Amino acid sequence: GVQTCALPIYLTGITGGSFPITAHAALANIPASGTFAAKLSADGSKVIYSTYLPAALTTVQAMALGGDGTVYVTGKSATGHAAIVKVSTDGSTFVYYRELAGSGKDLGYAIAVDPDGDAVIAGSTTSADFPVSDGALQARLLGLQNAFVAELNASGEVIFSTYLGGSGSDIAYGVQIDGTGNVYAGGSTTSIRFPTTTGSFDPAPVAAVTSTLPEGFIVKLAPRGASLIYGTYVVSSGGVTALTVDGQGEVYADGNALTQFPITPSAPQACLETIFLIHVDSHGGLLEATYLGSTTDFPFNGGLSLGADGTAVMTAETTINGVRTPAVAQIVFGGPGWQAPACLSPGPVNAASFLNGGRVAPGQI
Repeated sequence: GVQTCALPIYLTGITGGSFPITAHAALANIPASGTFAAKLSADGSKVIYSTYLPAALTTVQAMALGGDGTVYVTGKSATGHAAIVKVSTDGSTFVYYRELAGSGKDLGYAIAVDPDGDAVIAGSTTSADFPVSDGALQARLLGLQNAFVAELNASGEVIFSTYLGGSGSDIAYGVQIDGTGNVYAGGSTTSIRFPTTTGSFDPAPVAAVTSTLPEGFIVKLAPRGASLIYGTYVVSSGGVTALTVDGQGEVYADGNALTQFPITPSAPQACLETIFLIHVDSHGGLLEATYLGSTTDFPFNGGLSLGADGTAVMTAETTINGVRTPAVAQIVFGGPGWQAPACLSPGPVNAASFLNGGRVAPGQI
């Protein structure tokens, strides 16, 4: 994972060998897991700090940056449970390490942080005794695997924790928290009774939803998980893989599309139904939706972020001349200002840049 804030670059991952750990690192000796966090200068030429992460954290899935420069990482522990570590601003201390553990398998896929340093984590669990909080929105496991959403305070204590799902298999791949404490999560579900709300744009699943063809979902929870503000399915072949939220509480999400995906009339011309990008209002209503397909291969979509000007930036991977190539697409949503790569194809691509040989070749916007 990679995060930027002002100028520095923050990253986390796994290394299998000698790694440039800096002086005063929180953990200087390589653990068996080899997980790490690092902070680099804006141009990547200088390592400001680099540290191994606790040995118990064997897999890292996501990273978030606090407003004070602290780093939060989530993933899976050696014992197979969701784990969260918070690293101090200078990388010299682990502020806390916390596991959310039941008797089954638990995994943290996504993390976000609010201005107070509270962290929200989302993922999946098969544990019937996953540690949910008193008065949880969903207090018990309803299927073989449900999503979960939890919030920790700045010291790592649980504010709330809840299951999220139905009788099938549910996984949360993305999570965000807004300035008023509302929590947003997105992911995949095979549950035909996933918690949705009347008035959302897609309250019922398509008939095709099966154990091998999950749909997507987006939910909005009130502060501290007190209630479900809205819940909606998102027609897809693999679920929502990333989401972000703007200052008005509107959600932008992407994922792998299905033929029934609800393209809006104002969207650019659709291409192959491979990747979708969707814009949802604060009440769960559909504002904009489009395909972002490929004429050469089925691209893989990754992270999604939102600029101050409303431009959505999405990472993806496609194939150009037989070579798997990462791409960064910049999309301006809505109205006559719509700008998006309707089809990713060899050569210059509208509103996208490809990363080739370590260089960025600007596309046309």
